[in-house]
Amino acid sequence: MLIEQLSGRTVIRENFDSDGNIVSKQHFQIGEIQQSQGMYEIEINVELFNENGEFENKYSTFFQCDYDEVSIMVVIIPFLNPKSKKTIVNSKSANFVKLYNFDNLEDIEVEISFESGFLKVFGSKSIIRLYNRTFLSEAGKYEIQSKLSIKAYAFGLRVKNLDYEVVEIFENNNLLISQIFINSDGSYFSMRYID
Repeated sequence: MLIEQLSGRTVIRENFDSDGNIVSKQHFQIGEIQQSQGMYEIEINVELFNENGEFENKYSTFFQCDYDEVSIMVVIIPFLNPKSKKTIVNSKSANFVKLYNFDNLEDIEVEISFESGFLKVFGSKSIIRLYNRTFLSEAGKYEIQSKLSIKAYAFGLRVKNLDYEVVEIFENNNLLISQIFINSDGSYFSMRYID
């Protein structure tokens, strides 16, 4: 299960403009999983750096979700709101069972309600859609290419729409090692998962 793979790891996010220049960087230190009353909770310590790699700020946040919703966490971490002290996720989907089923990469659409900050919108609801998913295998590594659409709503009004092309790399033991999210304007960010 993906949440166990994230537990105790460091995630490095690097943000780039459309010319490939680094804009900022974040280090996410994912804590150990805590289980309580049908929920998972993980503390995430984040350090923020500017384009020159100089430290700017740090904060801690808690991510909490139901046992059945844990595999969606890997899509949410890249978009955590730095001002949120706690992110509580509730999701529903007609067809979502598992985010990474290498034998059956169906399109996935998940409606997620956030009781706290996500995409810098408090009390938001978002619709996350992963589609056109393709699986490639080469030299002991797996790759999934897909498109990601995020529509964020607040008070019933769409306030943000994000579209990305996504490339995810896994070791042959299904361990996620990196992701690249390419925005339609050419800017992008990468996520590296380090033991």
